[in-house]
Amino acid sequence: MKVSDTDTIVSHHRFDRFAAYHTRYDCDFLRELLRKPDKVMESSPPGQLFKSDSTTTVARVLGDDLDLVIKRYNTRNRWHVFKRALRRTRAMRSWNMAHELLRIGVSTPPPAAVIEERWGPFRKRSYFINEFVPGEPCWSYLKSTPMASESLMTQLTTLFETLSRHRISHGDMKATNILVHEGRLVLVDLDAARRHVFRLTFSRASRRDYRRFLRNWRDNPALSAGFESLLKQDRALRKF
Repeated sequence: MKVSDTDTIVSHHRFDRFAAYHTRYDCDFLRELLRKPDKVMESSPPGQLFKSDSTTTVARVLGDDLDLVIKRYNTRNRWHVFKRALRRTRAMRSWNMAHELLRIGVSTPPPAAVIEERWGPFRKRSYFINEFVPGEPCWSYLKSTPMASESLMTQLTTLFETLSRHRISHGDMKATNILVHEGRLVLVDLDAARRHVFRLTFSRASRRDYRRFLRNWRDNPALSAGFESLLKQDRALRKF
């Protein structure tokens, strides 16, 4: 794979499409993916279609030494298209938030590209493309590797404190969105994540994140108690 010597973000604007990508991923396969994302998704290897429903389609795609995940945000009907036409797309939210998280030291799959189908200023379907990171949901990892619970709880303390310090809420803090890769936590599924200007809105959103996270451990009272203690400590330390 031939990649650029330096990494920059290149964007292309057309009446019917917007696309942006990191030049370190630039190759024939990525260009084909940007031109025809649906076709490339349909040709993904067997078993690599992770999800397909009315809201999203997620697939792993490989080519030219790239190993990527593409998430397409589907439109359900004309009213759904109209309602979201002038709003920032979920793919663009994921693209921006991935860069923000990496900037503040939170691990997330590196973003590769973003695509928006448009009609002038009106947005339709969108696609977010990031590197594939092989990881295991933290709940199953802890079940198979109970000795790692102390290390993961320390990492979770750091994760929640970092998000709190920057007033970032995730929006869907279920265990499947917190992966473990090589012993490190990786946060995924960022389209509902946002950075809050106001302390009140952040406090409400972070409480929802905490409650959603704690529901992951209902069948393990010891872990649940440990995580609840961790999160109470985090709220006490927050300076907002």
